[in-house]
Amino acid sequence: MSATRDNSVLFSLNQLLSLHEEAVRAEEEAARARVEAERTAREDAARREAEALMQKAREEAERIAREEAARRAEAARLEALRLAEVERARAEVETQARLEMMRKADEHERALAALREDEKKKKLKRALVSCVLGAAALIGGGMGLYFGKIKPDQDALLASQAADAAATREEAAKLRAKLDADAKRMDEVARRLEEEKQKARELEEKKNAANEAPPTRPGRPGTGPKPNEGPKTGGGKCEPGDPGCGIDGTRLF
Repeated sequence: MSATRDNSVLFSLNQLLSLHEEAVRAEEEAARARVEAERTAREDAARREAEALMQKAREEAERIAREEAARRAEAARLEALRLAEVERARAEVETQARLEMMRKADEHERALAALREDEKKKKLKRALVSCVLGAAALIGGGMGLYFGKIKPDQDALLASQAADAAATREEAAKLRAKLDADAKRMDEVARRLEEEKQKARELEEKKNAANEAPPTRPGRPGTGPKPNEGPKTGGGKCEPGDPGCGIDGTRLF
């Protein structure tokens, strides 16, 4: 029985040792798996980073290539413009040179023609000079006559006419003022005559009214004319236009 217990204990120990070894192996496997996973993750991260760097490098290279191509195209365009400008300037210079040569040739031909016609021109020039001198002498004489005699006489005549016109205007102004004053006086006389006529008509109406009144009865006290009294009349002479004077010079009242 002692041997059986020993065998059981040994078996149990072996099982425990096996379990421990399995646990250790499991832990080691787990550790290796973690290490492998971390390594794989690092490798993946490094690979992705490398790919990103490569993509960025490719994009940068493409950008640089595009910019370089654009610079080359711009340089080619500017060079073409420069060559075109040079060609245009060369053509203009050649054209100007041809025109200058043609102008000089034409001037040379004209100079030769002028030399051939020089004698005729000299004769014509002498005739023209003679005509010009004669005309200048005639014009000078005419101007001397005009400024020496005609113009002073005209200026004096114009000054005299201006003075006469001013005197005429002044006389007309005085006459107009006198006529205005006479018209005012005539208006005043007419107004006064009209007033006198109106007064004469009123007096005549009063006389007619007195003559048409019925006679008073005799014997009544306080009636009839008083002794030594009679109707009042104007009588006498006066100046027409005075107050109370008629138009015929007879005083009315």
